[in-house]
Formats: sequence, C-alpha cells, structure tokens
Amino acid sequence: MVLLESQETVGVGPEQFGEFIFPYQDAIARRFGRVYYGCCEPVHTRWHILAKMAKPPPREHFALVQRGIHGRGAWPQLRLQPQANPAIVSTERFDEDLIRRDLRDTMLATRKHGCTVEIVMKDVHTLSGQPNRLTRWVELARQATEL
Repeated sequence: MVLLESQETVGVGPEQFGEFIFPYQDAIARRFGRVYYGCCEPVHTRWHILAKMAKPPPREHFALVQRGIHGRGAWPQLRLQPQANPAIVSTERFDEDLIRRDLRDTMLATRKHGCTVEIVMKDVHTLSGQPNRLTRWVELARQATEL
C-alpha cells in the first residue's frame, strides 16, 4: 500500500499537475496493490487525472479523497475516505449536534458516488483532556452510516 498526495502543488493547475506531477505518482502507484491518495488538499479539480491512476486489473485501488470531490467513482472498487474535521473533537466544547450534522453531510455527499465510504478521524492533537471524545465520535459516526 502506498499513500500519495500533493499538498505542495495545491496552487498548480490541473493541466500542469497532469503533466509534471501525475506521471511520477502513477509510476509509483503501479508498484503497489493499494493506493491511498490525498491528505489536506482538495482533489476535485484533479479527479479526472487521478482517475487514470494505475488501473491494471485485478489490482485493488483505493482513493483517499476529501469531501470536496465532485467526480464519480472511476472504479467499482474505489473507496471514498473523507477526513473528518479534527477540530470538532478538539475544541473546548464538544458539540454532538455539530458532529452529527458534519457526519450526516459527509454521508449525503459521498453516497451519490456509489462507492464504499470510510470516514477517517486523524490529525487530532488534543482532546481537551477528555479521551472519551473519540469513543463518542465513533458511536456518532456509526449512527450516521445507518442514515
């Protein structure tokens, strides 16, 4: 499995990304069975390029994409993996209604792509001294998947 991203090129247009960055990422991706793509950068303007990444069957490809994706899933085995906002578990006030809305909006936005969806919570640097917040967030996330 390989994680690829291109946060450093967020200001580069899709055509330049496709010409100067993507060929190198694609060559790396072809060496692995699974590809997780993205981190904090939006990929919706590059989706048409990323959808071409390393598609030889029967390899299994996963894409880690952010909530801003507007394209359709290119492969049946594509997995959308939106990253939840870590601030919603880190701030002084733990607002369950805000978390529910965030999770509901994520599920509604990703459902239309017809892909498996994994919601990821990462980059959490503090829990305001309340580690049980993550357990509660997981409970709320599980409830959101039942919508």
